[in-house]
Amino acid sequence: KIPLYNNDGFHKKAIDVLKKIQKNDFIPKRRKYGTPFWVKPVNDWGFIPTKNYQEGQFEYADAINAESMQKRIVDGGGACWNCVIACWNKSSIKFGSHKGVSLVGPEYETLALMGSNLGMKTIEDVAYLNERCNELGMDTISLGGVLGFAIEAYEKGAISKKDLGGNDIGWGKAEELARLIDDIAYRRGKIGNILAEGVKTASERLGKSSGSYAVHVKGLEIPGYDPRGAFGMGLAYATSDRGACHQRAWTVRAEINDPELDRFSFKKKAELVKKIQDERAAFFSLVLCDFAPISEEDCVDMWNLATGFDHTVESYLLAGERIWNLIRLFNLREGLDPKEDKLPKRLFKDPFTKGPAKGILLTDEGFQQGLKEYYSLRGWDDKGIPTKEKLEELGLVGYILDK
Repeated sequence: KIPLYNNDGFHKKAIDVLKKIQKNDFIPKRRKYGTPFWVKPVNDWGFIPTKNYQEGQFEYADAINAESMQKRIVDGGGACWNCVIACWNKSSIKFGSHKGVSLVGPEYETLALMGSNLGMKTIEDVAYLNERCNELGMDTISLGGVLGFAIEAYEKGAISKKDLGGNDIGWGKAEELARLIDDIAYRRGKIGNILAEGVKTASERLGKSSGSYAVHVKGLEIPGYDPRGAFGMGLAYATSDRGACHQRAWTVRAEINDPELDRFSFKKKAELVKKIQDERAAFFSLVLCDFAPISEEDCVDMWNLATGFDHTVESYLLAGERIWNLIRLFNLREGLDPKEDKLPKRLFKDPFTKGPAKGILLTDEGFQQGLKEYYSLRGWDDKGIPTKEKLEELGLVGYILDK
């Protein structure tokens, strides 16, 4: 066991940080509702995934939001060990064919991807599919994206009823989708085996123009924030090291709350995305919870008390930038083509027909300009490769790639 550099000082600081967390204005909502809180605002803002990202508002959102959960399935709260936030929802289905099914959740991402994205009209159906995924060890974001893609492919003839073994899948059909989930988990049948590979590979194998509605970045399905309602999320997804990931840079709060930011524009988003990516890289390296509102200053204080270093906020964020560049170098070495820093076709071609983001589309010109600015701010060349000068600045000379 490695001892803390300043044991008493660290624990005193930790207690101080915990008190600050408990006094944060948002914590009562986080504790009461958990992540499902976000269903209502994201739907109201008009960019919750709906029917494989065809729309940004879901007509049955009130049936699957946090209030509905509290009234119909939530039994109580819970927490990760020793956490003062306690944002879990311990739930169970109270009636219907799946009465008695219990789970922790659903979380926001599940409500979005297995709920609105699949046209589910009841919280019970979402909870049922959620627990089926839990039992099978399947991610509800990626699987929700795959199922939404499969339904649309079925509607458009890229998948037949025969391919599905007679399974008549569709929006809001929980039982049929539960059967398809099992087929995917066990790679049963031609379609189960194909869909198990994810949206990217499935669309490539199915063909029949299915790539036009295959919603992913670098092979990872997009989570619960459609970039047509918050352009910064588009740039965040495109530049993420592992494909579409909302945890690398969640720009939504800033895009909604900052009066200087237009959420329907890429202007100023490159700087925002880079800043959040660097901060999150440093923050997660301290093994802290994404939901804990801890300031950069407090992170640095705890880091120094634990290690004996003399870091500043600037050197803390520089560590995050160093991490981000190392990840980029690793991905490039392992075969990443920077041309994959791109977004799904649907976001540029298929506008929403309702809601605050009605008619909004990303433009290729705007996206490319945002990407160019992002590369420049990162000190990368116009192809998205870290320059020798940037790597020297970060002390990463030994990792310069041979071109």
